[in-house]
Amino acid sequence: MNKSGLRALIAFSIGLILALSPALTSGVAFAQQTLKERVAGMWRLLSWESVRSNGEVVNVWMGAHPTGTIMYLPNGYMAVQIMADPRPTFADNPATASSASDEFRSAYWGYYAYWGTYTINDAGDGVVHNVLASERPNEVGIKYPRSVSIEGKKLVITTPTYKAGALLPQDMLDRVHLRGDEDLFNRLTWERVE
Repeated sequence: MNKSGLRALIAFSIGLILALSPALTSGVAFAQQTLKERVAGMWRLLSWESVRSNGEVVNVWMGAHPTGTIMYLPNGYMAVQIMADPRPTFADNPATASSASDEFRSAYWGYYAYWGTYTINDAGDGVVHNVLASERPNEVGIKYPRSVSIEGKKLVITTPTYKAGALLPQDMLDRVHLRGDEDLFNRLTWERVE
């Protein structure tokens, strides 16, 4: 290679390094952030999957395309709200309906919300949600451990394994052909809201 070709190759290489350096630097900076710094922000729900022990996904909790948000604040507070697909509705005004117990039950199972604080687990690879208030009163005071992975703008939160019948009513299990003694875990995928 002649001198002018070598100079052109060096100039191109330096230009490429300079062009890529902000991306490389931001990637390194992101990798150096703590998990708390990485989860902080607002996230939009993409999917809520319940996974059987054989890997099969069932949409037992909130349907195929639920909507929702989860928010982690830098000060340690968090909040989550999720709405089912389709969202149950009322035929009449629920405040004046004489018998809307089935509709109220559907509405209860069709929406999920709680808020509280969060801490990073001892392993540094997950969060613990400390529930201070919830749409479901029996959850107040519970600590929910969650595994967390972040890839780009996606956050995946995974629950520990549980017995389906311990958390879900029989009619919901029947709808998706689940036995009460089956092991499941939930995998919720979120996308960062910019």
